[in-house]
Amino acid sequence: MCCHEPRSCATISVRCGTLHVSLALPSRFASPQVFIPYCIRTFDGQWVGDNLMLHVAMYEAPPGSVVVVQSGDVSFAAIGGNVARIAKERGIAGLVLDGVVRDIAEIRALGFPVFARGIVPFPGTKTRRGALNERVVCGDVTVDAGDVVVADEEGIVVVPTSRCQEFFRAALVRQHKENTEDYEEWKLNHRARLQDAYYSHIEQ
Repeated sequence: MCCHEPRSCATISVRCGTLHVSLALPSRFASPQVFIPYCIRTFDGQWVGDNLMLHVAMYEAPPGSVVVVQSGDVSFAAIGGNVARIAKERGIAGLVLDGVVRDIAEIRALGFPVFARGIVPFPGTKTRRGALNERVVCGDVTVDAGDVVVADEEGIVVVPTSRCQEFFRAALVRQHKENTEDYEEWKLNHRARLQDAYYSHIEQ
């Protein structure tokens, strides 16, 4: 685990892989936190709509981890309200998947953080056995079991373990700059950047 933590995903996402998922339930992460992912693959190009290993992961993932799912399927829901409740009872911090969910009223009432591509009412099957906690590609980002996930209400960022210190140091520098620069100074710098990138060219 890194010794320093950035204050927001917006700060660190400039340098890291950011998961692209379109639906974040209102019960998402309320403040920036650092998590270790527990990786699950439910879709490999042949099996569609099977969520067996995701449901197994809700019992196998360690408390405090975020379950990251490579789904790629938007026809069948990966989880519903009861499975989300199991996850919360076991201390799982949240779920990130490039698939869809159902029972969002129940999930919202639980306050269990879920990031997904959308909602569909149809449940998946549970027949396809697979591996637990291996590399996945979720939201076009490669996630390994040893990586670090930074999550807050603005999104989710994956930090490779091998470059964790480097990325977090850069994020802290950026954060310090944002904290010490007031609005008027920011506005002047913003105008200068526009002048250099656009106005200086059209004035020639």
